[in-house]
Amino acid sequence: MYCPSCASSRQAEFAAEVNLHFRGSHHLHQPGVLAFPKVLVCLECGLSRFTTTKSQLENLVIGAKKNSSSTQDRNRVDGSVRSQECG
Repeated sequence: MYCPSCASSRQAEFAAEVNLHFRGSHHLHQPGVLAFPKVLVCLECGLSRFTTTKSQLENLVIGAKKNSSSTQDRNRVDGSVRSQECG
């Protein structure tokens, strides 16, 4: 697999703990979505990618509906949303 940013084949997978928070001060009382994904990191440019599970994606969609601005990502490369079932 090649890095979509720099086309390098030098990538490594790492275990991670990620807490995804919703934007806005009005979401401070709302807990984030905790995930333990494997993160694929390009060892040339640093681009890092992970995929959420189906249940985590559902929780993100529910939270995003409460605040439509949280679905807007200025750094997003494409419009695709991927999910996979882990376990």
